[in-house]
Amino acid sequence: MGKLVSFWSPYPGHGKVTSSICGIIGGFTLQYPELSLAVSHVRNDPVTLLRKLDSHAFLWQEKSLLDGFGIAALKMYERQKVLSFDNIRRCGLPLYDKSVYFYPNVTRNGWNDSLTFQVLTKQLRKEFEIVLLDLGSGNKEDALQYMQESDYVVVVLPQDPYYADCFLQKEESHMNNINYGIILGGCFGNSRYRSAYYKRKYGKKVSDKFLGEILWNADFFDAMSVGKTRDFFLRNNVPVKKEENYEFIIQIKKTTERIQEKLLFL
Repeated sequence: MGKLVSFWSPYPGHGKVTSSICGIIGGFTLQYPELSLAVSHVRNDPVTLLRKLDSHAFLWQEKSLLDGFGIAALKMYERQKVLSFDNIRRCGLPLYDKSVYFYPNVTRNGWNDSLTFQVLTKQLRKEFEIVLLDLGSGNKEDALQYMQESDYVVVVLPQDPYYADCFLQKEESHMNNINYGIILGGCFGNSRYRSAYYKRKYGKKVSDKFLGEILWNADFFDAMSVGKTRDFFLRNNVPVKKEENYEFIIQIKKTTERIQEKLLFL
C-alpha cells in the first residue's frame, strides 16, 4: 500500500506550498526514478500546480476541458464499481514519462466528504507508491481532516523568523496525532535563518521534525513559470559543484531522501 503525503502551510502567500511540491516531485524523479507517484490537490483550481509542472499537459487539458479526467472521473468509476488499475491510470494526466500521474480536482464537490476522500485515496494508494496532495495554505480547519487522513504531512514554513517562530512556539502544539515534518520553502541560501538556526534554537524536538529546505533558485522558479519544471531537473540531473544550481539540487535531493526515510518507517 502506498503512502499519502500532504503538503500544507499555515501562512497564505508565504509558504511556497506549490513550488515545494514541484521541487519534491523533481527530487523523487531524480533520486527514486523507479517509484510511481500520483499528485492531486484540494483547491478547486487545478491551473497553478499543473501549469508549473508541465505546460504541454496544461495546454492539452485546457483543450480537452478535462473530460473524463481527475477526481470527478475517479468518483464516477467508483460509483460504477469499475475502478480498475487501467481506469485509475486513465483518469490521470501522465507527466514525467508516465512516472507521475496528475489528478485534477475541477469541481466544487471533488473531495466533498471524508468518506469519498478515504475511498479514493485508498484506491490511489493501491496503484501508486506515493500520493502527493496539495492542501494549499491557511484554512487549517478545512485542511485538518485531510491531514488526519494522511500518512505524513509536510508543513511548509517560510524562513522568516516571525512566521516560523509562531508555528514552532504555538501552532505546533495543535498538530497532535498528526505525523509531520517541516521544510522551509523559498529559503535564501545565504540567510542566517535556515534549518540549522531553528534546530539550535529549539533543540532536539524540533531538529527531528526538520526535513530540509527548498532554496530560492531563479532558474527553478523561471522554469516553473513557463511549465518546464521537468526540463529543469533533466538539465540538472548530475549537478556540477561549481554550477549555480548545484546547492539547490543537493538540498532537493537531501530533503527528498529525508521524506522517503520517514515514509519507510511508517
